[in-house]
Amino acid sequence: MIKNIIVIFCMILGFIDLFCILNFNTPISEGLTDTIFATQKFEIDGFLKFYFQMENNIILVIVYTSICIAFFAIKKDFILKINKKFAGIFLAIALLILSGLGIKDYIRNDSFHTIRKFAELVNMTNFIYSLSLSAYHTKTYIKEYQTYKSSLEANLKNLNNYILQNDTKISNVIIIIGESASRNFMHIYGYDLDNTPNTDKLKKEGNLFVFDDVISPQAHTSGVFETILNFSDYENRKIPWYKQMNLLDIMKIAGYKTFWFSNQEKISVWGNAPTAISTRANFAFWTHLSNGVSNNYDEELIPLYEKNKQHLGDKNFIIFHLQGSHIPYKNRFPKSYAKFKPSDIDTKKLHITHKSDLRIVADYVNSFYYTDAILNKIFNLFKNTDSIIFYFSDHAQDVFQSRNSVGHTCDNYGVEIPFMIFVTDEFKHNHPDKIKSIKSALKKPFMTDDFSQSLLPLIDIKTKDNIKNKDIFSPDFDTQRKRIYCGNIDYLKQ
Repeated sequence: MIKNIIVIFCMILGFIDLFCILNFNTPISEGLTDTIFATQKFEIDGFLKFYFQMENNIILVIVYTSICIAFFAIKKDFILKINKKFAGIFLAIALLILSGLGIKDYIRNDSFHTIRKFAELVNMTNFIYSLSLSAYHTKTYIKEYQTYKSSLEANLKNLNNYILQNDTKISNVIIIIGESASRNFMHIYGYDLDNTPNTDKLKKEGNLFVFDDVISPQAHTSGVFETILNFSDYENRKIPWYKQMNLLDIMKIAGYKTFWFSNQEKISVWGNAPTAISTRANFAFWTHLSNGVSNNYDEELIPLYEKNKQHLGDKNFIIFHLQGSHIPYKNRFPKSYAKFKPSDIDTKKLHITHKSDLRIVADYVNSFYYTDAILNKIFNLFKNTDSIIFYFSDHAQDVFQSRNSVGHTCDNYGVEIPFMIFVTDEFKHNHPDKIKSIKSALKKPFMTDDFSQSLLPLIDIKTKDNIKNKDIFSPDFDTQRKRIYCGNIDYLKQ
């Protein structure tokens, strides 16, 4: 019985390892473990549906299942027995399917692309090493998730004179956090398809400022949220993120009412960073609270805000958390926004091998066409007020850019995000000095782990944790700072 348990366990881990290698160019890793423990049920459902409709993964399932069935059919000393007749029929069918797919692959690529990829990437040493790291860090992650809420509350003790300056007069400070958005597929950043008409127009009118060179500190949501709304960055990462002051509590101390509006799931297996941080808001609202699959479009955030705007005060700090471009991309926009077709996609810089790949890219491009409309609707909510709105994505996606696969990846494509600031006409009139500061920062290299370091001084709030050379709007900003993402990857060296 013990022998069977060990073998089955290793088979499951082996499949996960091969799946990660094929799709993300990496074996099981501690980063993957972190992502799993921060993942919500609807994300897992969407993830499985998305990846297991791809031809490479269908091949993987057939090959791996065939190996497992053959193993148990041959080995007689295992409790799990497989009928040899069934095994023979299954293996024959599998062989036919694989032969057909192999011939198709060879005709298309003049080589056996998938088999070669496995041979190049599979490494048993990496598998054992990364598995041991995962086992060790799993305990750490669970312990952290059990303590972060109490730690966030404890941060508020002994805060005498924490805020050194509080001269802010801005009525509304808003942050819109997108999901899985890569600037490389947005027209406003030079992509050839016109999928950002509203933001393009606002930029021409002088109300929207677009930053050229911004990246995220991680390639998955939970890791990003451990830095973007507090003072945690890679230089002080020895201090747990939940033991550092966060924007929501700072803004409350500064006299703002704080709000959280989310179109992502509130509930997950272990809890996650976004949910923990949202508890620090005066008011937090979700478009749905269930732990099931959600197909809610981001437009539902608008009536959610309208329904609860009676809670607004004279000064408000508001966060909108979008579903954005989360996989599966086709579920992130209504059919009326399916503007671009697979035939519209330029494949020159993409690793496209199947026609179905073009459909995936088209869906991704259309998700930005929809997000552009949502951003415009949120901007219009505050059009006639003294408001500044920041929009950026948590992280990006590598969509057939480095290889024939899609998803969260710790490479440059996986962290190259859009970063924009929208200001109303009233804001421009009331704060010309801030417009000047924003314009001076548009081409500076930046990573969003120092977003809090930059936001607060811009709105005239300074704390004991603020450092001038981390403030992108300051003339003292360090443009030579190394941008280290995913723990140890130097952006300029990739």
